[in-house]
Amino acid sequence: MSALTEAHERKRVQNPAPPKPLPRRTLVEYRPFPVDSLPPLLRESVLGTAAAVGCDPVFAALPALALAGASIGAAIAVRPKRRFVEVPVLWCVTVGDSGTAKTPAASPYIDMAHDIESELKDKFDREMQTLENAESANESDAKGLPKPLRGYFTVDDITIERLVENLQSSPRGILLFQDELANWFGSFVRYKGKGAPPDSSKWLSMFEAKNVNYQRRTGTPREVFAKRAAVSVSGGIQPGILRNVLADEAYIASGLAARLIFAMPPKHCPRWTDHEGNEAADLAFRDAVRFLRGIQFNPQSGPAKVGLETEARNRFIAFMNENANRAEELDGGPMAAVLPKIVRIALRLALIHHCLTHAAVKLDPARFSITDDSMLAGVTMALWFTGEAERVYAMIDECPDGKKERTLAELVQRKDGRMTPRELQRMNNPNYPTSEACEAALGVLVASGWGVWLEEKSERGGHVKRVFVLHSTLDTRRPIDTK
Repeated sequence: MSALTEAHERKRVQNPAPPKPLPRRTLVEYRPFPVDSLPPLLRESVLGTAAAVGCDPVFAALPALALAGASIGAAIAVRPKRRFVEVPVLWCVTVGDSGTAKTPAASPYIDMAHDIESELKDKFDREMQTLENAESANESDAKGLPKPLRGYFTVDDITIERLVENLQSSPRGILLFQDELANWFGSFVRYKGKGAPPDSSKWLSMFEAKNVNYQRRTGTPREVFAKRAAVSVSGGIQPGILRNVLADEAYIASGLAARLIFAMPPKHCPRWTDHEGNEAADLAFRDAVRFLRGIQFNPQSGPAKVGLETEARNRFIAFMNENANRAEELDGGPMAAVLPKIVRIALRLALIHHCLTHAAVKLDPARFSITDDSMLAGVTMALWFTGEAERVYAMIDECPDGKKERTLAELVQRKDGRMTPRELQRMNNPNYPTSEACEAALGVLVASGWGVWLEEKSERGGHVKRVFVLHSTLDTRRPIDTK
């Protein structure tokens, strides 16, 4: 070893390199859903439902928005320019563990949809009875009566064959409500035999309210055709099931996943509440939905098209261009597909806001252009859904160890961001059965950069306890800028 090398070695030993700092990891902050962006009559209904159920308001907001969009259906569309037309079809997915009140929060809006469905069924039954009575009384009189068509508003049968048949007699569109969306996701890629393609392409057409046809193997007519088929979707799914579903790259590659809007609030199981909801707001929202359903619609000429006022148009253009810039900065991945699609979702949400605002005062929304207030609401909600998509895809991309760490960190977060090994053990979590296991699990969080150990003396003095403290939560997403 040369003298110069020996000198460097002595210097290295005497002045060792400082240790590398531990990584610092934080849970991305969950931002509350911007309920103020909902029209007043819907906002009050959603807040009342959430208070009565004891859940996050977004669990009520998503099914309510899907219901509102389906009530408009293919009757009204927003058109920023001649070849850019969007109908208010939404595919809403609430993500949460069983027992977090996804279904109870949606129930008031499912009931509203089922009431409309029951009225359509009753109308069909009355018309059929009239026809049968005419046939019994006088066959010649019955010949002049048209055969009744069974209209539909909400369905739970997700087979394309049945949906296309229902859409033939339901030109405004259909709403699919499901408690658990696992089967719906499965229909996209389900094997159909004899080289037939999966249903994903037809579902994509129904998101866009395009024509859909189905070739029957038996029966007449052999081809079933639905013009401007529009199907809105709302339902819930558990995080683990969603992770398994979207692990299939077919959903990402086809663009199906990018069309979903997610809500995944932190886990919270409802406690008892004496709140009864807001009946007046629920009735006002129901009346608005029925008003929108009553707007005349000509299936042959297609939807009435509303434009954007100047300020609304400028806001939309700025939002679209900003999302394009962000998408170009990404090197692939699901968010690169989400960002361009969320621009269109913003338009659809703005249209729903516009229609409900006018329906509240019994004005036909097709007679007015969309204002900047409605566009601001659409952009604000779309930005929120962008953040939720980032949280959902981060959850999906986790390795098993990463999932376990995040789940424990979220548990600590729900306990005010601090926890002792003894407190963890008292929860009787089967993953941490002993004090040693609890100490080790929290130690892993420290080693991975989720937080630090602190030593604190008890209030009575003497005893020192180790407390794991989670790093303060920082939201790393871009701030919502709606100017």
